[in-house]
Amino acid sequence: ADAADDDPDTAYFLRQRVAGVLKNTIGDFDRAVAFDVASLEAFPLDAWFLADLDELYVLTEDHEKLAAVLEQEIAIADEVEARVALVIRLGALAEEQLGDLDKAFEAYRDLLDYRLGDEDAIARLRAIFEAGHRRAEVAAILEPIYVEAEDWDSVLFLAVEKLADVDDADEQFATCIRIGGLYVERKQDIPSAIHWYGEGFKLRPWDLELERQLDGYAEEDGAWTELALIILATADRSEEDNERRIDLLKKGARIQELQLGQLEEALATYLRVHAIDPDEADALDAMARIYGALERWDDLAETYTTQAATDLGDEERITVLTSLARLQLERIDDVDQARATWRRILEIDDHQRDALAALADIYELQGAHDDRYRVLEASYEVAETDD
Repeated sequence: ADAADDDPDTAYFLRQRVAGVLKNTIGDFDRAVAFDVASLEAFPLDAWFLADLDELYVLTEDHEKLAAVLEQEIAIADEVEARVALVIRLGALAEEQLGDLDKAFEAYRDLLDYRLGDEDAIARLRAIFEAGHRRAEVAAILEPIYVEAEDWDSVLFLAVEKLADVDDADEQFATCIRIGGLYVERKQDIPSAIHWYGEGFKLRPWDLELERQLDGYAEEDGAWTELALIILATADRSEEDNERRIDLLKKGARIQELQLGQLEEALATYLRVHAIDPDEADALDAMARIYGALERWDDLAETYTTQAATDLGDEERITVLTSLARLQLERIDDVDQARATWRRILEIDDHQRDALAALADIYELQGAHDDRYRVLEASYEVAETDD
């Protein structure tokens, strides 16, 4: 071959012959590789010698050098299909033999440039994404392909997976809302939409428009259990804003009580409100209502007592104390406590007819005739005044 250096064509032909003998006749792969490498110095990027090296590196399982040769073969390939075949080989080699996901990613990305929508490239890029590698870049490539194909399950898969990589709260919120919107618009899947809008709401408990949207979907789908869970979980994230937290807890409790009939659960939630603000009127009213429905009379009496001690007007306080006195007499069977409560009412309004009548009955029952006489006398004076 050296003797023919003055004639490049002859030299090229002789080098091919020598390479073939070393590889196929003698079977000395190491010398064949060295000869092909030297030949490529004389004939850079020559397709024949690159292909021969390609075969030799496959035979010797020299994967790293094979990858370098494949890259050179890709660079000089004239036909698209030939380039595609080489890129597929490079990607598979990098992924399966070298464990080089960066190189594999680049190969499959290039493959999509040569053959848009190639299913094998898409599947392999998705595998790289699922392996946790180059996720943002892979998603940026795959998402437009999935959207174009209207493969909404895959679009949603990418969006949900990408959420785990996001640290910024605003971006997390936007992603949750986008996922919820996709479930509504593309999948007509209201329960899943409620879940993802709920995840967004937990990030922004103050978003009243989103809250109204959740309410509407829950009513449309009857998804009261899911809504209650979302509302209560959002309340747990609102510890720095007690007013908003109380509003959300009360809303969750109302859903538990009125929509789901979960009295015990609703009671537990109202008790959480009571622990934050012992004077919260709505919670106390609801606790009284539920204790009555559950026939927990002692707890109901304690609630009435708490209500009566809050900042009420005289008429409201008398109403609460009247309920307490009747409860003590009729359900708890504690006449002494009932008598004391009726007296408290008369301390507020000494002309209160119900209190006077009830005390008269109690004194008669207890044989306290003098006390009964005084109460009846007061009742008579009230009647005279009214006339």
